[in-house]
Amino acid sequence: MEEEKAFAEETLFTEEAASGNKKSEEKETLIYESPIFTDGGEAFIPEETRSEGEKEYRLVSKRIRNAKKAGEITYAQVTIPYDLEGDDTVPETADVPLIDEESGTEFERELSLVDVEETSRSWSDTFSFSVTVSGYGADSFYLGDMEIPGDADLADYGEKLLELAGLSRVYYRVDRVEWDGEPYVDGEVMLRNATAGGSKLIRNVKAKYGGQIRTPDLEGKQYIGIYEEVLPETENKTENAPETEIVSRAEEETDPPDLLRTSLAERIIEWLESHVTTITVSIGILFFLAAGIWLFVKTGKKPGRQSP
Repeated sequence: MEEEKAFAEETLFTEEAASGNKKSEEKETLIYESPIFTDGGEAFIPEETRSEGEKEYRLVSKRIRNAKKAGEITYAQVTIPYDLEGDDTVPETADVPLIDEESGTEFERELSLVDVEETSRSWSDTFSFSVTVSGYGADSFYLGDMEIPGDADLADYGEKLLELAGLSRVYYRVDRVEWDGEPYVDGEVMLRNATAGGSKLIRNVKAKYGGQIRTPDLEGKQYIGIYEEVLPETENKTENAPETEIVSRAEEETDPPDLLRTSLAERIIEWLESHVTTITVSIGILFFLAAGIWLFVKTGKKPGRQSP
């Protein structure tokens, strides 16, 4: 019976151990492939642990391998701010620097203008330009083909000065003119130089450029990391339970002193029960023998002698 019990317990333990091994084999693995890098790749070194949903994974191995990546067709869009003076406009195309998000590699591509948005405008008083009058004399001089009195304030002719300079009065203003030096003769014409100053309109805009581009081919290195699922604490305890059971059974194999004494007493009782008839008969014979001896002594007779 005990051998059958031990065999059953051993079989149970074997099944539990097999179940534990099966759980260990069913741990999920996770493979990490870093972006391709051309530098030291410090930013892409696999971490010691990773989380995916509610599961935790532990890094069990990592390596670096050579890797290549072909360029891809994608859409790129950038916004470039401009400060436009006067009637200036933004370029129709722009060579813009781009960064490959996966590898961090920088490259440049030409993009087309998509949209322009003006964000603010203001007047700047840093505007100035040179003016030259001809036929300068005591009575008059000329601004282009316009004759101006000799004692006139040129600032009063700001729009004419802008016209001669090819500038729009919508974007520029002249509020002062100062002479630069004395009159001088060029050939047979008397000339005099001046500097006109005023303000100019500055428009702050955001230009949006975009279009399809092809990213560059890339050759570099890549980290490969292999992760193994970290099982919950309760499962670890379940897997360790068979080992505890082995120790417990090993202790039971050695009977304690009390158990030995109990077993010996039980064996004595079993022996007495099996020989009770023999013991009873022997006690009866002894009783009759004792009674005979007592009567013989009482009568004074000795064995082997007859009375006279």
